[in-house]
Amino acid sequence: MSDAQRVRPDSEICLGIEGARNLIARAFPKLGRASIVPLGEGLDNYAFVVNDAWVVRFPRRQMGADCLAVERRVLPGLRGLPLAIPAPTLHGEVEDYPWPFLGYEYLNGRPFTEFSSAVDELEPLVLPTARFLATLHAIDTAAGRELGAPEDELRRVDADFRMPQARERLASLAKDGRLDLAPCRRVLDRIADDPPEARVTCLCHGDFGLRHVLVDDDGEPMGVVDWGDVHVGDPAVDLAVAWSFPERLRDRFWSAYGPIDAERHRLVLVRAIGYAAAVAAWATGAGQEGALADALRMLDHVGQLADAPFPGETS
Repeated sequence: MSDAQRVRPDSEICLGIEGARNLIARAFPKLGRASIVPLGEGLDNYAFVVNDAWVVRFPRRQMGADCLAVERRVLPGLRGLPLAIPAPTLHGEVEDYPWPFLGYEYLNGRPFTEFSSAVDELEPLVLPTARFLATLHAIDTAAGRELGAPEDELRRVDADFRMPQARERLASLAKDGRLDLAPCRRVLDRIADDPPEARVTCLCHGDFGLRHVLVDDDGEPMGVVDWGDVHVGDPAVDLAVAWSFPERLRDRFWSAYGPIDAERHRLVLVRAIGYAAAVAAWATGAGQEGALADALRMLDHVGQLADAPFPGETS
């Protein structure tokens, strides 16, 4: 069925277990009488575990459908990464559901933010995440485009565009009172004096945070999920995850990833503030305490630079 033939809703749609079961039976009859368990519900998609062997994701709005289309295009050709990534192998379309949906072989593990929110549990993640991103970012823009990755149309690390948005998010989050966010505003003020410029250099995950890193029962990283924001762009978009770690672990992260210049560090800070504030707002509404703890920890770590030299700069 072509996109032109589909009737698109103007807003989000709701999908429960029985609705998902019906769609799966019609689109993927080879799965037989499927057992279905909800896996998660994000801003853009519903996810269900099917027969303990598959994850099927359904868009809940147009943005989710766009993200799944990118995953379907890019992920099958993305090879050689040091952690597992999902492989979309089932593609479903039915007349009365407005968008295509995808099935992936189930990846073992659970998101780190559902495993633990303790700082002491972060150490096993440091080197694997740094090496994962170093390997991913070694895929240059030409190779990324050949895989089918889009450009960064959302301007995720355009400092002039994102800093006002980050300020708005901080102001909204400050009403919660869980954290003094004035230091983060001070960091943005200092960066605004010399805004960093984004450079399109490599393939990026685009939504890289600890909630998208799967870990085993011992907290060891196993995989990276949620690739709908993959694009060619500036690596700063992913490197904000470094600020989830306290300083002693963050130094190890940068040693394993490799050096970046002072301008790139400032861009990472802009991304970290805006991204963490957005995740905190979402996590508060969704009751995701682990993701909220990670986001607030990231803001606290960045805020410690309010009156200190930024990474890569001298005092």
